[in-house]
Amino acid sequence: MGDPVRALRAARLRLVRRAGAVSALALVLAACSGGGGGSEAAFCQQIRTDLDALNGKVVTGAADERKSVAAAYERVARVAPGEIADEWNDIARLMRQVAALDMTSESAYGDAFAAALDTKVRDSAVRVILYVQSRCGIDLNEASAAVDELPPGEPADG
Repeated sequence: MGDPVRALRAARLRLVRRAGAVSALALVLAACSGGGGGSEAAFCQQIRTDLDALNGKVVTGAADERKSVAAAYERVARVAPGEIADEWNDIARLMRQVAALDMTSESAYGDAFAAALDTKVRDSAVRVILYVQSRCGIDLNEASAAVDELPPGEPADG
């Protein structure tokens, strides 16, 4: 049987990847300014415009790519309609925090995992996925399948 610690790390990393795709994932650092008053059409268009960046590698990507992912979430946050703005902002905060981590440190992975496992973030991610799918016709859950690759040596299945 496989190493349970490695399996747990792999499961947590998969959760970080999914939250990263939505929005996925968020530690509450500070409330995002803006957002909350955008139109649904503008929100959906911004997601379409930034879809590649939203699905970028927020954990395993280079520092510039991680910053690009966080910036895309911030752009969408600025036009999020009131009914989904708080949840999108939770995810944007997570992306901002993870993008700022030094991913060469093992403790950074632990910090990212802890953030992704936060109940509020997970609930926000589910609500965002469902909202975007029903209102924009975009399946963020499907798009998240290839968001991040596991670091070398990590098991693909938990």
